[in-house]
Amino acid sequence: MKNSQNRVKENKHILIIGGTGFVGKHLVRHFLEKSFTVYSLARNQEIHGRDNLIPMEGNMNNAVLLRPILQKCATIIHAAGDSVPGDSIHAPMSEVYSNLIPSVALIETLQEFEYKHIIYISSGGAVYGNPTVLPASENEPFAPLSYHGAFKASVETCLHALTAQTSHKATILRPSNLYGPGQRNKKNFGLIQAVLNCIRDDSEITIWGDGATVKDYLYIDDFVDACDKAVFNAPKERMAVYNAGSGIGYSVNDICAMIEQVARRQIKKTYQPDRLIDPSVIILNNEKIRKDLGWEPEVGLREGIEQLWTCGDARKT
Repeated sequence: MKNSQNRVKENKHILIIGGTGFVGKHLVRHFLEKSFTVYSLARNQEIHGRDNLIPMEGNMNNAVLLRPILQKCATIIHAAGDSVPGDSIHAPMSEVYSNLIPSVALIETLQEFEYKHIIYISSGGAVYGNPTVLPASENEPFAPLSYHGAFKASVETCLHALTAQTSHKATILRPSNLYGPGQRNKKNFGLIQAVLNCIRDDSEITIWGDGATVKDYLYIDDFVDACDKAVFNAPKERMAVYNAGSGIGYSVNDICAMIEQVARRQIKKTYQPDRLIDPSVIILNNEKIRKDLGWEPEVGLREGIEQLWTCGDARKT
C-alpha cells in the first residue's frame, strides 16, 4: 500500500464537511491554494467562483449525495458542528439530532468504501472536563462536563470502531479554543472575538464566574496548519489522536487585560455565577503532535489579538 503522502499527491480531491463554518472556511481556502479540488458540504452554501471548488448543499446523513463524492476523495475532513457547550444545557437530544446522528450516518456510508482517511475535528476543551493532570495529554480519559463534549467523545469512539472493522484510517484532532478572522459573533462562542466586538460596539461582555477560568487558545492559521499536516500524514496504524493547542493557559481576566492593552480601551464587564459545564482549567499537552507531525504553533496570543484588532475583523460574523 502506498504511503499517505503519495496517495494524497495522486488524489488531490478532498471533502470538507462544514465548509462554510469558521474552521471550514479557512480549510477550504487553504486547500484551494494548494491546488486541491475541494468539495465543500454544508447545509447553507455560499456562492463561489473557483473552478476547483465544488460547493454542495446538504447534510452528511444524505448517502445519495455523498457516495459519488466519496468515490473521488481519498481524504475527508469532518469540521461540521452546530453547537458549543452552552447551547445544549439541559437538552442532550439537540446534540443527538443535530450532530451525533449525522456523524454516525457518515460513518455508515463510509463503510461502503475502502482506504479513506477521515480527519475529525473534535474538542480538546470539552472532552477532558477537568483533567487529572495538566497539561492534559491524549491519554487523559474522557470526562466531559457538557453534552457537547459528550457528543464529540461519542463520535471519536464510533470512528475507533470504524477503523477496527474496515481499511479506513482516522485522525482525531482535539483543538483548544480557536480564534481568528471570520469567527462568527454568536452568544457564548469565542471569548476573544466577543470581547473585541464588545469594545468596538461599546457594549458589555458577560463573564461566567469570577474570570479565573483558564483555557488554552490557538490561532486559526496554526490549526489549519495542523490539519494540513494530518492530511499528508495518515496514521501508520488505524487511528491517531492529537491535541492541537498552544500548551499555555490564560484566564478570562488575563484575556480581557491583554485586549485592553492592545485596544487601549476599557472593557465593560458583568459577572454571572459559574456554569457547571465550564472546566476550571484546561491546557493541552501538544508534545505528541510536535513529535509525530512536526507541528507547532507559531502565532502567540498577543500577536493574534493584535492582528484581529488591527485588521478590524472582529466585526465580521
